[in-house]
Amino acid sequence: DAKAFLLRPDTPDEGIPRANSGGELQEPLATYARDAGLTMRRAPITPSTRLVLEATQFAKDQGAFDPFHRAAYRAFWAEGKNLGDKQILLALSKEIGLDSLALEHALDVRQYESQVLEQFEEAQELGIHGIPAFLVGRYLFTGVQPYSVFQRVARSALAELEANS
Repeated sequence: DAKAFLLRPDTPDEGIPRANSGGELQEPLATYARDAGLTMRRAPITPSTRLVLEATQFAKDQGAFDPFHRAAYRAFWAEGKNLGDKQILLALSKEIGLDSLALEHALDVRQYESQVLEQFEEAQELGIHGIPAFLVGRYLFTGVQPYSVFQRVARSALAELEANS
């Protein structure tokens, strides 16, 4: 289950302009993205993630987590859009068929703020300090990893589950 994690919680609402934008990512992330067929370029701004995480919780409640997540990914990594901009989030919600007026109200009244903060605090209590982070059975690992790491962890977790059954 995907959970919210505030990236750089001290980022101002308007974001921080990035000097090195539009370019390739550093290794090994560039290779992992290329191998997975993903478009990933440096965006011109480091956004505040608060609004997009709240919008994601709204989409999740509407049964539209995956389409919203994919639209937000494309908007940020392929198009360089600022996911801290409410108007961009509203446009993404319209694009995937969500009620953008309901989303705007939810964002304005901070309807999902406490959920986002609770999930962020839960991650910190688990020792998670960055994303992506994965918890499989009793195994916690973070950072971009090759597929082989997921395979090894899944095998270990399944073996332990079977041994304990």
